[in-house]
Amino acid sequence: MLDINQEEEILYQHIGKLFYAIAYADGIVRIEEMVELEEILQKYWKTDSNEQYIRIIFKSFQDQLREEADAETCFNEFIMYKEKQPGKFTETLKTLILKTSHGIAASFANKNKSELIFLGKLSINLKS
Repeated sequence: MLDINQEEEILYQHIGKLFYAIAYADGIVRIEEMVELEEILQKYWKTDSNEQYIRIIFKSFQDQLREEADAETCFNEFIMYKEKQPGKFTETLKTLILKTSHGIAASFANKNKSELIFLGKLSINLKS
């Protein structure tokens, strides 16, 4: 398993849930979204020691928990966590989260209505 402390684990669990929510906003996680997430993690999160944890959480939701974790629930859990733990979200982390979320949403036939709603709410929340 990865060498991270419990607080980091919870943070990255919520980030992984958010990325899953963006990908699953239309009710299906497409291969293009998974490929885009992987490319973004490799390119922009590479310096972050927890990129692998994001990948693990995303895949666990996609592979096993889909029936139990709809996109809106995962998205709302991320927002609630962010509101309770604003100090954990540096400007750099917020930028990475937005860049990754937009990349996932645009990877298949551009952004759909569900994704646009999540992206708008996310942008407002991260800027507050």
